[in-house]
Amino acid sequence: MGPGEQERVAVIGLGASGEAAAHLALAKGARVHVTDSKSEDPVAARGAALRARGAEVRLGRHDIEEIAAADTVVVSPGIGPRAPVLAALRARGVRWVSEPEYASRFIQSPLTVVTGTNGKTTTAALCAHLLCAGGVDAALGGNIGGGLGPPASTLALTHPAADRIVLELSSFQLA
Repeated sequence: MGPGEQERVAVIGLGASGEAAAHLALAKGARVHVTDSKSEDPVAARGAALRARGAEVRLGRHDIEEIAAADTVVVSPGIGPRAPVLAALRARGVRWVSEPEYASRFIQSPLTVVTGTNGKTTTAALCAHLLCAGGVDAALGGNIGGGLGPPASTLALTHPAADRIVLELSSFQLA
């Protein structure tokens, strides 16, 4: 990408994390292409909202050519590693990042990331609680409570000046 060129970001998957990544990319001035193999609600409603903000949205199928042409490809955690769209991109040598990795490009705050087999929600919530109790402006998100917390991309937009961001990330968010 040359000087002054607008970054092209493709987001695969329009669940909560994919939607958040698309909103972040739009807020940062990127040209955004969002794609999901589903076309019914809530995906359709999310797609309409993003289209209204200027994103190109393709529902019901993936356009491999359009995705491969992007400068950055963000994969929502709901897309399994063996998904046909990823196999097609892998065959072309296209690299991608996870939603939390994409968000981390825009997060200036130090990150505390909790992952593992058991106790992630409790540990992440306790970390954030103790930080806040100690006077630290800490934001909590990620897969907290099985996806009830805000995605990392949302925190990148809503807590730009937090002293620390605590994220719970499950293995499927790290791939």
